[in-house]
Amino acid sequence: SPDGTRLAFLRQAGNALRWDVVVVGVDGSGLRVITTEPIWSHNEINWAPDSRSLIVNSDTRQLRRLDASKTAPAEVIAENLEAPALLHPSGERFLYDQPTDIEGAGIWVKNVDGSDAHPLLQLGGSRATAAAIGTYVWSPDGSMIAFTQQSDDGSSRIFVMNADGSDVRPLTDVPGLWHENDFRWSPDGTHTAFNRWQHDAATDEWLI
Repeated sequence: SPDGTRLAFLRQAGNALRWDVVVVGVDGSGLRVITTEPIWSHNEINWAPDSRSLIVNSDTRQLRRLDASKTAPAEVIAENLEAPALLHPSGERFLYDQPTDIEGAGIWVKNVDGSDAHPLLQLGGSRATAAAIGTYVWSPDGSMIAFTQQSDDGSSRIFVMNADGSDVRPLTDVPGLWHENDFRWSPDGTHTAFNRWQHDAATDEWLI
C-alpha cells in the first residue's frame, strides 16, 4: 500500500481462473479476504492513494473499489468500459474508453472516487467509435498519454497528447498503410519504443 503498512495479493479460489483478493499487514498479521466473490486472474488490482481501498478492473467491464479493511461487496465506480481502466501514476484518476453506445465515444478520465468524469479525446468522422481507439498508456510522470487509433484507410498509428487532452499529434509521419502497436515509454518519458508492420497482399510478405 502507498503508506507501506499492508500488502495486497491474489489467492487462488478453487477454480484455476478465479482468485480472491487478500490484504495482510507487512508483518503478516491481520490477513483478510476482502472480496465477497472471486475475480478473474487477469483482473488488475491497484491501491488507491489513501491506502484505504483497492481499485479493480472486473470481467464485467466495470471498475470497482474494494474496502481494504473488511470483506464487503465492491463499489462500482465506472461501468460499460470498452477496455480496462488505466490508473494515473499518482493513483488519483484513471483513463477509460467511453463505449460506442454512449454519447461522446473516446478516451475519458475520471477520479478514483467517481467524480469529475470528462472527455480527453472524442472521435469524429466516419470511425467515430471507441473501437477505433486501441491501447493507451500514461507516460511515467503522468504528463502525457500515448494511444493507438485506427484510421479510415485501415492503418493503425500511435498518437500522443498532453494529460489534459491538448496537443494531440501523431508520433510518426512515415507514409503508407502501417500498423503501429506494442509501444512502451522510456523511464524518463522522453521516448517510446514500438512495433511497426505492414502486410503486402500481393507477395504475402510482412515488413517490420
